[in-house]
Amino acid sequence: MIGISFGTYGITGVSVAGRRGNYTLESSHSVPFYSLSDIRDEGKVLEQVLEALKTTGKKLRVSLSPQYADLQLVRLKTKPHDPDELKRVLCWKALGQKSNPEDYVIDFQELEGAEPGTFVVEFIDKRLFERIMNTCSRLKFAVEVMDLDPLNVFSLFYDRLQAKGAFKRLVGLIYLGEQFSSLTLFDHGVLCAYRRFRLGGRDFTEEIMRKKCIGLDKAEEFKRANLFFPVGLDDPRKLEDSVLENFPFIRETCFRLVQEIKASLISYSYMFDGREVGYLYMSGGPAGFDRIDRYLTMALETGVEVLNPLDVVSFKGNADTTAATELETVGSLKKDGRTDTGQPRIFQFGSPAYLAPVIGACLREG
Repeated sequence: MIGISFGTYGITGVSVAGRRGNYTLESSHSVPFYSLSDIRDEGKVLEQVLEALKTTGKKLRVSLSPQYADLQLVRLKTKPHDPDELKRVLCWKALGQKSNPEDYVIDFQELEGAEPGTFVVEFIDKRLFERIMNTCSRLKFAVEVMDLDPLNVFSLFYDRLQAKGAFKRLVGLIYLGEQFSSLTLFDHGVLCAYRRFRLGGRDFTEEIMRKKCIGLDKAEEFKRANLFFPVGLDDPRKLEDSVLENFPFIRETCFRLVQEIKASLISYSYMFDGREVGYLYMSGGPAGFDRIDRYLTMALETGVEVLNPLDVVSFKGNADTTAATELETVGSLKKDGRTDTGQPRIFQFGSPAYLAPVIGACLREG
C-alpha cells in the first residue's frame, strides 16, 4: 500500500505492508519544493517520490494539506434534483457566487444524522488534481483515495478512538499543518463541523527567525532541537515567568493558536445548542513539540492528546524512531545542513506525528 502526502513545501511518500492490526512502515521518501517551478509542476516531484519508493504496488492513496483542498458544510432549504445544478448550488453556497465550479474537483454527500439538506462539500484544485492523475496514469498507478489531511488522520485512528469510547461525546481533531491548520468536530464518530485557519508550523519558524535574527534553516533546526514548554506548570500565564528560556521565541504563535481554537469552539457551541467539546485530539508536524498537548490542555481547559501513528504502524526492523522518521532529500547532505543543490534542508520529519496523514491515506480503503 502506498500513500502520498502533498504538503505546503514538498511531497512525501510511504509504503506500508501488513494486515489490519499489524502494519509496518517499509519505506519513506520525500522531495521538497525547491523553487516556484517545482510548485507549479507537482507532477514532476511526485514522479521522483514514486520512483524512489521502489515499490511494486500500483494502488495509490493521496492526502492533501489544507492548502490544496478545503471542506465546507452547506445547508440547503431546497435541494435541486439535477446533479449538475446541485453541484453548482453547493459550490456557490460554499465559495460565493463569483466562484467557478469548473475550477475545482468537487465531491459532496449529504451528512448522515444532521438536518435534511446538510451536505459535506470537499473542494480540490482542479489543476493539481489533473497533474496528479496524469502523472499516476503515465506511471500506471491507480489513485483510489484522495482526501484532506485531517480526514485521513481521523480514519487512521478511528478504531483506536472507538475502542476507547471517545465517540460517546463530542470530540475535536486539531490538525496543525505548515501554513494552514483546522479544527474538525465529530459527533458519535461522524463529521459534523470543520473550520480551517491560516496558521501552522511555518508561523513558529518565522517567529523564531524574527526574534533570534537567524535564517530559515537555522530556525528550523532550533525549532526541532529545543524544548519550549516546561513540565508541571498549572497556569499557562506563568509561562512568562518560567525558567524555560525558549518559550518567548514562539509565544505569539502559541497565543494565536489558542485564540483560533477558542474561536472555533465558541462557534461550535452555538451550533450545537451549548454542547461542549468533551476532548481534543491533535496531529500534524507542530504537534511534535514536546508537551504542547499539556500547554493547550491548560490554555483551553479541555483535555488534549497528541495522536501518534506509531500506535498503529511499526517501523521495519529495529530502526530507531528518530532515525526512521528522518526524511531523505534530493542530493547528498553536507555538514552545514544543505544539499548538493545548495538548498537548505528544511523539509524533514520533526516528529512521528508528521506521518499521520500520509499513513492514514495509505490505509484508507478505496
